[in-house]
Amino acid sequence: MFQEPFFILSQEGYLIRSCICTGLTEIRNANIGDKGRFYAGFFQLSIGIERLAKLALILDYMVENELSPPGERYVRKFNHNIETLFDELQKIAAKRQSATLSEFGLAEIPKEILVFLSIFARKTRYANLDGLAKGAVANEPVSEWSEVLIKILQANVRQKSIDKILAQGQALAEVISSFTMVRSFDLQNKPLSVKDWLTVPQLLYRASKYAIWEISRIIRPMIDITDELAWDAREINIKKDSSVCRIPELREFFWFLPRERSYILRKKRWP
Repeated sequence: MFQEPFFILSQEGYLIRSCICTGLTEIRNANIGDKGRFYAGFFQLSIGIERLAKLALILDYMVENELSPPGERYVRKFNHNIETLFDELQKIAAKRQSATLSEFGLAEIPKEILVFLSIFARKTRYANLDGLAKGAVANEPVSEWSEVLIKILQANVRQKSIDKILAQGQALAEVISSFTMVRSFDLQNKPLSVKDWLTVPQLLYRASKYAIWEISRIIRPMIDITDELAWDAREINIKKDSSVCRIPELREFFWFLPRERSYILRKKRWP
């Protein structure tokens, strides 16, 4: 027999998976011709990661308190601060001496992405509207993301490959520039030359697949500690009353993100 919070936890699992998968898909496929997908990706990832962290915090409390709920204020105090929430999960992993602890020590680029998403969730998700309302230039998220993508490109793509894309673009630009006009802008709103128009989308495409890998390094330990907590909660549930199922098998919702780097780099749509 199934009883709450089984259904609430299940619905939250569906919601978190949908947010994260949509966010990964949008970031993977966004480009200068469809900048809206960047924003959609930031929104969905920041929401999904925040909710995943808060779910883990609630489960940790339930495990420590015989499945009693923590109350509404327990996670609301963190507001939308994803960086702080991530740190709280790292503390839980340390407290539990979890095998996931080492994965919470993020490398430079995943750490920068975590900070970016946290700032977006707390401040810059309304940057354009705020800028319009104030009549001032805002800190534009897509422009800031372009700087992250440059670092990702430099860290993951060989300079020889980058030079080849640039050389091919230059050669074609020389052929068509006399009868071609480009009216487009890069992610920092700078006008694109014909050469830029031929090369920038390719470079962004290359960087984006590695961006998904770096994002997965943030999400993976969060999923693992959540799975671990849910398993312990299920064991408490069974000991209290094995005839009633109150905790779902949450790992069934988060199967979509394996550790295989080659798989993540190939994948364009999630799940």
